[in-house]
Amino acid sequence: MAVGSGLGLPLLTAADVKHPCGPAVDPEKGQHAADVATGEEALALAEAASKDEQRTMTIPEATFAMANFVLNFGMFSVPMAFARTGWAAIGIIVLVGGLCLVNGLLLGRVFERLQAAGIPRPTYSDASLVAAGPCFAALITCTCYLEVATYGWGNLVVLSRSLAQLAPGVDPACFVAGSSLLALMLSGIPDRAYAYVSLVSALSIIMACSTVIASGWVLPAWARAGQVFQGVGALPLAFSLVIFGPAAHPCLSVVFHGTGSRSDFDAAVRNGWILWTVTAIGFGAGTYYIFGDAVQVLALQNIGHDLDGRPLPGAECLGTFATAWMVLKSQGALVPNSRPFVHVLARVTGVKLGQGNGGAACVLLSLPVITILGVGAVLLEDHIGALEAASGSLLMTTNAVVFPIVVYVLICKPASA
Repeated sequence: MAVGSGLGLPLLTAADVKHPCGPAVDPEKGQHAADVATGEEALALAEAASKDEQRTMTIPEATFAMANFVLNFGMFSVPMAFARTGWAAIGIIVLVGGLCLVNGLLLGRVFERLQAAGIPRPTYSDASLVAAGPCFAALITCTCYLEVATYGWGNLVVLSRSLAQLAPGVDPACFVAGSSLLALMLSGIPDRAYAYVSLVSALSIIMACSTVIASGWVLPAWARAGQVFQGVGALPLAFSLVIFGPAAHPCLSVVFHGTGSRSDFDAAVRNGWILWTVTAIGFGAGTYYIFGDAVQVLALQNIGHDLDGRPLPGAECLGTFATAWMVLKSQGALVPNSRPFVHVLARVTGVKLGQGNGGAACVLLSLPVITILGVGAVLLEDHIGALEAASGSLLMTTNAVVFPIVVYVLICKPASA
C-alpha cells in the first residue's frame, strides 16, 4: 500500500517505511539509508530521536512563541482604530482575531498534509507551489517574506528610536548595529529555550501597554470617549491598523516545526490569538476612553501628554519606563523574525537544521539575514510608517485571510473528505 496524500509528490511504498528491523528511509531524499539497520545505526537513530524530543516545544512554550509573534509593536496602533470608528472597533478586533485563529488552524492541517507527503519542513512557499504551481508560489513567496521583513525592519526602527529617547545624541544606526549583533548571538539558542525569551518579550509589550493606560491617571481630565460608530468610510483603515499586528501567519511554520504534534500546534495557535484579542480589546478600549480623539498613531506618544498634546510635568518617568519595555520587546522579536529566512537559506545551501533550530549552523545562516534586516532598517527609518500602512492593507490581508483558505481548499480538499 502506498503512503501519500495525492499532492503530486513522490509516494513511499510500505517497503520504504522505516521499521525497527527493516530498511531505514532518509526523510530528506526518500532513499534507503541501509538495507539492514545495524545495532549502531539503531542506537544512533534512537539518540537523534531523543535529542529531537528534548528540543521540541511544549504547549506553554509554543504559546510563548506565538505570543511573541502576535503581540508586537502593531498593538500601539489599535487605539487609533477606535479613534477612527468608535467603539465599533471592538467588532473589528473580534473579526480579525477570529479570522487569524481559524486560518492559522487551517495552515496547521496544510503543513501536516505536506509533511505526510514527504516534505520534512514545509513552508508557505511549499504550500503555494503544491497548491497552484510556480507562478502562484512566486507571488505568495514575495508577499510572505516581505511581510516578515517588514516586521523585522519595524522592530529595529522602534528599538533604535526607543533607545534614542533614552540616550539622545547617539546615532540610531549604532543602536541598530548593536541590536543586530546581539540578535545574531541569540540566534544560536534553540526554539524551546528561546520560548522563555519570547515570554519576556510578550510580557514587555503588555507592560508598555499598561503604562499607556496608567499615564491616564496623571491627566487633569479624561476624554471619556463615547462614539459608537463613526461611519463606514473609516472601516478599511481601521481594519488595516488592527490586522497589522496579529497577521503572523508566515511565521507559523516555525511554531509547527518546533512542536511535537499538530494538536500541540493547534493549542498554541488558539492560545496566542485569544491572548491577542483580549489584549487588543482591553488596551484599545481603555486608551480610547481616556484619550479619545487625542490618541496618537503610535499610542506610546500619548504618555506624558495631556489631551491637547502638551507635556505634563513630572510624567517623564512614565515615558522612560515604557520605552525600556519596548526595547526588550523589540530585541526579543528579532530572532523569531529571522527564522523563516534561515529555513530558506538552509534549504538552498543544503544545511540540515536540527529539530527546534539553534546551534552554530543557525548562527551562520542568520548572519546574512540579520545583516540585511539591519541595513534595511537604517535605510527605511523615515519610511517605515508608509511601509506598515501598505503592509497592513495588502500583505497581511493576503497572507492571513486569502492564502490560508486557498491552499487549504486546494491541498486538503475538504469538499471531497
